[in-house]
Amino acid sequence: MRGAALPLLAAAGLLAGGCTGAPGPLGSPRDPTPLRILTERELGPSRGDLAPWSPWQVVAHGAPEADPAPADAAVADPAPAGPDSADPRGPLAPDPAPAGPGGSGRASAAPASSALRPSGPTLAVPARRGPPLPAPGPRTPEQVAEETRRHFLRHPTLIVAERVTLHCPPGLFGTAALTGVQVRDLAPGRRETRGRARLVLGELTIEADRISLRRHEDGQADVQVLARGGAAIVSAVGDHVLRHEGLKSLLVTNDRVVPIP
Repeated sequence: MRGAALPLLAAAGLLAGGCTGAPGPLGSPRDPTPLRILTERELGPSRGDLAPWSPWQVVAHGAPEADPAPADAAVADPAPAGPDSADPRGPLAPDPAPAGPGGSGRASAAPASSALRPSGPTLAVPARRGPPLPAPGPRTPEQVAEETRRHFLRHPTLIVAERVTLHCPPGLFGTAALTGVQVRDLAPGRRETRGRARLVLGELTIEADRISLRRHEDGQADVQVLARGGAAIVSAVGDHVLRHEGLKSLLVTNDRVVPIP
């Protein structure tokens, strides 16, 4: 009798105070669900290995709690937005351009060198120092070859660079004028000037940080100039002006100019 009263007391307690459901697995209680009492007819016949069904037995009413979805479960893509789901604020502005090395994400500006590079010539056409050249007349092949070798010495020419080396025959070596902060005779046939260096030879003027003048010792008669570092040349032959500026280096041999950008 005492054993049969326990189910009745449990059922009465549930009816009086309600029930929030039995706890689920450790640490995750189930959601509370309402309870109701099932009759013997709803429960069906009793099993032989158990006590007869009591009309006061209590079962949970409602669907069992679904297992949580695994963490790696795929999430369905949202439905495509229709015309009614457009953002009332209008289309979004495009993302800013990616930042370059050391940049701030703003659009890159034009290179500073192109903005600072002058659009016009920077070297003025030099004026003639000596008397005008005589009108050309009959000349021998030797005279034509000599004029060709001294082309830039006969016409106003200016060469500017960081370092310049001039090679000339012995007949011209002694007529070149060198000025600068420091002028030295390094050896027979070799002179050098540094610091606001300037060389004048006929109508040719050379300005650089360092100028080296060398005499041909092998009998050559060519006039050669090698200018390096920001090299430029401007020469006026009659109404024609030859100009090359902003070069890495410049090679002049007699009347030929080879600019190296």
